[in-house]
Amino acid sequence: MAHPGEERNGLNHTCNDSYIFTEVYQPNIMTKVVPQIDVIAQRLGMPQHELVRQGVRHYLESQQRELQAELNLLKAKYKVDTVEQFEDLYRQGTIEEASTWRDYQQFDTLSFKLAELIDMQTVAN
Repeated sequence: MAHPGEERNGLNHTCNDSYIFTEVYQPNIMTKVVPQIDVIAQRLGMPQHELVRQGVRHYLESQQRELQAELNLLKAKYKVDTVEQFEDLYRQGTIEEASTWRDYQQFDTLSFKLAELIDMQTVAN
């Protein structure tokens, strides 16, 4: 098993908080993509960097919409807006943990991922 920061089999294993992320280094990916971006940018009459910036922004927005839609279904089902409100339902005995814990975990995960996407959008803009 690779340790954080150790490279093994072309994989760079890094550790961030309690989450472990694995990144695959692909040096040839940009040489394949850049010519395509150049052609598309030229045909659209815009700089490459603007095409990439807008592409990233639109991708993040579409991911946000998908996550928000899934989260909205759970919000409506349990009539809550936050993870804390979901936890209050357990404390109050309104719902049973045994039959709803998967929904709670999904709610928590979607909320986290949505916050991450929103943060990434501020970087991308």
